[in-house]
Amino acid sequence: MTLALVVLAGVTLAATARRSTLAAVACESATQRLQRRWAVTTCEATLLPRAAWAMEAAERGRDSLTEGLQPQTYEHPPMQRVNLTVTLADITYRIAITDEQAKVNVNRMLESASRSDAESELSNLLRSSDTSWPLSSRLALRPVVEDSAVTGRGDALAPVGAYGQIFREVTPRELLGDADEDGFASLITCWGNGRVNVRRATDSVIRQVCQRKVSPLIVSALLRVRQRDRYEPLDTMLSEMDRVNFEEKQQLREMLTEQSTCYGLWIVAEGSQRVWHHFTVAVVAPDLSDDGEQEIDQDVSQKDRFTW
Repeated sequence: MTLALVVLAGVTLAATARRSTLAAVACESATQRLQRRWAVTTCEATLLPRAAWAMEAAERGRDSLTEGLQPQTYEHPPMQRVNLTVTLADITYRIAITDEQAKVNVNRMLESASRSDAESELSNLLRSSDTSWPLSSRLALRPVVEDSAVTGRGDALAPVGAYGQIFREVTPRELLGDADEDGFASLITCWGNGRVNVRRATDSVIRQVCQRKVSPLIVSALLRVRQRDRYEPLDTMLSEMDRVNFEEKQQLREMLTEQSTCYGLWIVAEGSQRVWHHFTVAVVAPDLSDDGEQEIDQDVSQKDRFTW
């Protein structure tokens, strides 16, 4: 009888210990999820309104972080992406701030090209890039067709609103890339007004966007002028292109900009059990002070969030 009671007590204690262990693991997991969500929310609230300032400060150099944006000197070439790494509560967060207007905008392409033509041009862009991510074979534009019975007008393509409508079976790591190489999200976007940042975009992106309206010779002339000083104002670059007429320069102004308003925020949270990818893209409305200088804090007028 005593032996039976000892065995019963041992089994009960083992079951209790197992339940306690499972509860502790569940509690730890819930705590980690809560910490991650708060960290992501905090990063979004802190970094997205300051995305323009963060990229500008990174281009100007370390001193600009404390001296503000007054000096008109740049220590580094224009950046499409600024990387940060922080560790909070045993979770490592890799953060990337991206300029969405340094990329080819799919929706702007679809305004003047068929889906098959746009897909072909994007495939050429991916093949011409220096990156080795094998995504061009998975490129497949799938914009939603709005029903005329619902919209009250003829059938039309709804704006593409996610990378899942551009690529098949794409992973967030393939989109973002890694520490050594950017993924294909560095070339293609579906957010923003479609105007490309002439300072930060690659030569291949500028060629892809501009050749739809002007000749390749004009695009080559623009790239040669840009190569001298990529921080020159757009109007200054255009004024140096003597053989380009006024109408052609106006077309370039409609396609290019030197002030971006759409930024992306990638947050990769590396926990003890798995890795989460968070992507938020926002339109940051410029907020000018009374003296005309751009304020560090800006209003986020539109935001889309994706989590893997």
